[in-house]
Amino acid sequence: MKLKHFLIFLSIITLVTLPIKSNVITFTEKETTEFQVADILKYGDNTIVLQIVRNLSGGNCFETKISFRVIYPNGTIIPIDLSMEELEIQSFNFCTVDGFNPITLKAIETKKGNFIIVTYTVAADVNNPLTYNDYLMLIDLNGKIYRNEDGIFSNIAAMVLTLQMRPAIVSTVDGGGSVFDVKHVDATPPTSIGINELTDPQFIITPLPFGGYFYSVVQTTNMSSDIWGYVLDENGNFNRWNLSYPTLSDSNASPQLLTNNTLVMLQPIVGQNWSLIATDLYKIHEDNGYDNMFIRNTSPTIHQTITARETNPLKITYTIPIGLSNGTITIFQSNGSSNPGIVRQTINGLNNQNYVTLDNDTVRIDIIESTFNNPGSTYYVMIENNFVSSLLYNEPIPGLSSNIWSFTTLPEEKKEKVGSKIKMFFDGIYGKVRLTKNGTSYFDTLNPNQKNKFFDNLTQELADAVAVTSKRITTNYRFVIDTESSSKQYLLSIKIDKPQSASDRETKLITKDLDAMIQNMDITVLESGSSSKYLDPLYGYVTIRNYSFFNFFR
Repeated sequence: MKLKHFLIFLSIITLVTLPIKSNVITFTEKETTEFQVADILKYGDNTIVLQIVRNLSGGNCFETKISFRVIYPNGTIIPIDLSMEELEIQSFNFCTVDGFNPITLKAIETKKGNFIIVTYTVAADVNNPLTYNDYLMLIDLNGKIYRNEDGIFSNIAAMVLTLQMRPAIVSTVDGGGSVFDVKHVDATPPTSIGINELTDPQFIITPLPFGGYFYSVVQTTNMSSDIWGYVLDENGNFNRWNLSYPTLSDSNASPQLLTNNTLVMLQPIVGQNWSLIATDLYKIHEDNGYDNMFIRNTSPTIHQTITARETNPLKITYTIPIGLSNGTITIFQSNGSSNPGIVRQTINGLNNQNYVTLDNDTVRIDIIESTFNNPGSTYYVMIENNFVSSLLYNEPIPGLSSNIWSFTTLPEEKKEKVGSKIKMFFDGIYGKVRLTKNGTSYFDTLNPNQKNKFFDNLTQELADAVAVTSKRITTNYRFVIDTESSSKQYLLSIKIDKPQSASDRETKLITKDLDAMIQNMDITVLESGSSSKYLDPLYGYVTIRNYSFFNFFR
């Protein structure tokens, strides 16, 4: 059986090479001590992270720091080194015991950006294993640590993890093996491909994002591996990669397949230099620019320019018929940092169906007036896995990371900029919001200081929601009972202050945005605010004439 498998492997070497590209990224470490790359983490936006470890005197302990190198899709490399003191973890975590390392790094993606989950161990008495407990911390890709004192971190964003079943290799009676790839969810028998049991050399089959499988042969020797790679389609045809046969790879870190069908491999370390070689594998199914073979097109298109405050629906057309599912689609406004940005609108496929229209292979998302409210800004759309599912198989459809589908709003016209200087002389706008019944009951339980804190949180959350500085939305901490409400709900005073510079948004536009976001708060960030979640969406934001305001809230 082994001889048969080798003959198949040798026969495919003669196939024609396809016009795909590859490149190499090289980085020089500043420290002179010997190091190795322990792992490669990957994210849906094709960002990758290398974990660097440095051995101390050839023993089972490593340098007491967590080091990683963030490599963005544009080739930018950011080195991050966090000491044991910064991490606040004990030194024994940096030693292996029976080959086990207490510190592990795992990639996690949320609506607030990409993070690394770090596991570590805390011991009340290092000499007593019964006092050992496992803990977690979050580290963002800028090196910022998120952790509570008890080692439990609060939810930074709701998310859905979709687990995909990879081909499984099991032993067979004749001493060989089989690969089972589940293609159906009904009673149809699965496809079984007979192969030899994996020994040296290893034969590995991995599913690809754009269909087919990456078929690789790995021969490991000491600290390096020789790798032969091919793309295998569903009909059994082989397509070559654009690398040499074999290609030399470092054996410590496994090659990684990215969402855009790129294969990334670590080459053997030379001195203080590490190198990554990346090659675009052959795509069996068409890529329409979304790094997702299931998306045919969108409206707006990628990098399109739209009018600010436009409310035309977002439209996504898939390559197959779809149904709504439990994932979300989120629109962000860029804030110039590496994370997705400011959340403008979030729609859940099942929970917010009044904002969603489905037509066979196309889904339309209603847009509220406040979403694209800033001229000259960039917006991103992130789609979670399982926002929609296959209508035929009811299987989740992969989504989009936050850096793929983006578009911009037109900047203000010059004549509007001249007029914007006049708006600085306008007065602020006084208004009121109403608490829900539950919000009113909760507010009644607060003491005076807590009520003031509630107001402070509310004005900050409203400012963040409409993307203005906190100075633009203020309060005098006054509240009254709404006499027109049978449940005696509270009305709270909220003022939108006038612009401080010509570039600031007009007060009346902020008023409209605030009203729209409160009335549609189930799809905005207001729903999750500690104070704003108590606002009544049926009331919105109601303005009051200046001379009436002081009488109303006296």
